[in-house]
Parts: sequence; structure tokens; C-alpha cells
Amino acid sequence: MLRRVFSSFALIFAACGETAPPATSAADAAVASAPDAAPVVNDDAAAAVVHDDAAMVGIADAAAPGADAGSQPDAAAAAGLDLTGVWAARVVNSQCFNGGLAGRDTVQITTLFRVELAQNGLVVSTMTTPCSVDLTPFGGNQTTYPAAAITAIMTPGQTSHLSEARIGATYTPDERVSLLGWRAAQGQDPKTAMVPEDENDARLVDADNDTHPGVTLTVSGRLSGDIYIANRNIVNITGTVISADRIQGRSNTVQIQHIVASSNRLLGLSSIDATPNPDPASSSYDLIRIPAGPDTCAQIIAQKATLFPAPGPVTPCPM
Repeated sequence: MLRRVFSSFALIFAACGETAPPATSAADAAVASAPDAAPVVNDDAAAAVVHDDAAMVGIADAAAPGADAGSQPDAAAAAGLDLTGVWAARVVNSQCFNGGLAGRDTVQITTLFRVELAQNGLVVSTMTTPCSVDLTPFGGNQTTYPAAAITAIMTPGQTSHLSEARIGATYTPDERVSLLGWRAAQGQDPKTAMVPEDENDARLVDADNDTHPGVTLTVSGRLSGDIYIANRNIVNITGTVISADRIQGRSNTVQIQHIVASSNRLLGLSSIDATPNPDPASSSYDLIRIPAGPDTCAQIIAQKATLFPAPGPVTPCPM
């Protein structure tokens, strides 16, 4: 039975970076970027969440020793801004879910990443490892990304662009189109191709290697079971270089997700529409430099409360 489900039970993303493994499970998810020809990824990436006892070293001060805040821009301009290093990223994606009997509500999707930047002039190459994806509940249900689903996120290398090599410059990653649980057919544009809606679609990929089509997410609450999903995220990010160790800005994610099958048939019948929160301030992007060494996904997750500023207020979606 065909199901069109832009499911409330999952929405990933990711957004931000590009490659590899680690981390936790949570609610659901979203995020990604690409240039003229947007890099396409079969979304969902890495890792078991293991709690490291090793404490994470604090973020380096934005200013050089002895420099005051007012002198930073001039000092950065004179010395040249260098973003090369290891960073932790947080992408907050605010979505408006409309689920029929479940009503309409605001759902926050938060994704953490470990990011490696390599700057060459005004061009920054980025390699990203997704660490965790968490969603707030919707309709009395909570969706979780198992470790295998996180591992399934594949984020290719990405390119970002600086307007100037100085503090205060804009930082803009290329738009990214990210596919999870499926691949576009030869000749199809991944950005516009129809996302699979049925478990017999030949484009589906068992990305988490569990013998089920697409990627498996777990739902608990009023309804419980596993859902097997195909997802596309189109992610755009714009940031500002606040200091040599911090970039902040806005994110915007357009997502489509279908449940192609489920262990509980009632979950497969659930149809949810999702659209970006119309208030752009409700979706944010934070990139924080961290010292090399204590920089694993587990440590980023353990230190997220101190690494990242408290998220700003969220404007509820219009009813």
C-alpha cells in the first residue's frame, strides 16, 4: 500500500557538513549543502554514542592573549583569518508539522556534527561527521535514530565560502541535497526526483543493513514500532564569523520524508506534512572551534551544553 508520509515521526538532518560516522539516537531528523551542482548524499551517518570520561578541553579564546574585544577585527585582518582546524557544529531546524488528528505543532530538530575545516584563501573545504539527531515529540510520539541510522548518514566533502578573510565576514556553505535510504535513478536530478513512497521502489537502499527497505527509525508513545523511511533534505546555511573560533548564523531545511513500510501498520497510515518554520530566527547554525585531541563525537555530545549557546526563542508555527 502506497503511503505518502512526510512523517512527523522522523526528519533528519543533518545539515552542515559532510562525511562519516559516530553518535547517538534521538527523535528524528534533518540537514545538508551543495554548489551549482549540489553534492548528493545518501543521508545518515555514523556512530554509537559512547560516553567518554575524558573531559573536553574548553574552546580557545577568540582573541589573542592580551588583545581586547575592540581590537579583534583589526588584528584578524592584519594577521589573516584562518579557520583551519577541528570544530563542533549544531544545526537547529524548526519545522511546522501538520498531522491531521495529531494537529499542528512546532517541532525542533537538532543535529550535532564534528567538522574539519581547511581554509585556502576565501574557500573552506569541510569534512563533517554527524554525531546525533534529536527531535522534540509530536502527536504524543517520539522518534529515535538508532546508532545504525546515524551510521547510515553519509556526508560528502563540502565547500564553503568567505566574503573576506576577517572577523565579521559572511560564511556560506554550498547548498546541499541529502538523500537518506534511497538513490536517484540515472538521469534523475536528486533535488527534484520523486522521493520513494513504496517499499518496492528500486531506488531504495538498505543503508543501515538491517534487511528492511530504506533506513529504520524507532517510534514510541501512543503508537510504537519501527518505520522504514526514505528522506530528502535540501539545506542552506548562512553564517557570520563572530571570532576566530566561532561562526553563527541561520539554517533553512526543506524536507520530504516517506514511510515506505513499517512494523506497525498504523504507523504506515500516518500522514504528516512538514514545512520550515516561517520565522527564520527559529532555525540556527553554530560552529565552535575545539582543541585537537578531545574532539570525538562522544565528547562533543557530552559537552554540548557548555560548547554551544542556549538556543534562541522559538516562534510557534501559526495554527
